[in-house]
Amino acid sequence: DSIVQHFSHLITILSADAAYLPNEKSLKVTTLQQQLSALMGANAAVINAYTDVTNARIQRNKILYDEVTGLVSVASDVKAYIK
Repeated sequence: DSIVQHFSHLITILSADAAYLPNEKSLKVTTLQQQLSALMGANAAVINAYTDVTNARIQRNKILYDEVTGLVSVASDVKAYIK
């Protein structure tokens, strides 16, 4: 998030400066704005993926480690019963 915000501020500063007229296409303000849009889209995708992974981990931990119905608890009970 901070990289996107910093890059956005840099583009704002460059847009305000009338003397900034680079010859390279990759350094022009319009190209930088396109890169910013791509960066924002990638950042949003990472945030969504992180949320999905976190929810999957919570579900996995519930399945494995729940005190009553978790696989670890059930396996311990079975082991104790067999002994």
